[in-house]
Amino acid sequence: MFNNYLKTAILNFTKNKLTTAINVLDLAIGINAVLVIFLVIRYDYSFDRLEQRRDRIYHMVSEGESWK
Repeated sequence: MFNNYLKTAILNFTKNKLTTAINVLDLAIGINAVLVIFLVIRYDYSFDRLEQRRDRIYHMVSEGESWK
């Protein structure tokens, strides 16, 4: 049964090469986007986990030469 599905899939892939390439590329881009978003969110929430009053901690970022 699985061999039949595999043969049918390979036959359809060889007939529609452009459509298959576009679908595989879109799937790869989507998976990578989800992974990047997950890693950014995990990085942002990884700070100050062990502090007791972590809801009172603020993180200030400044750039430029005028800030001292």
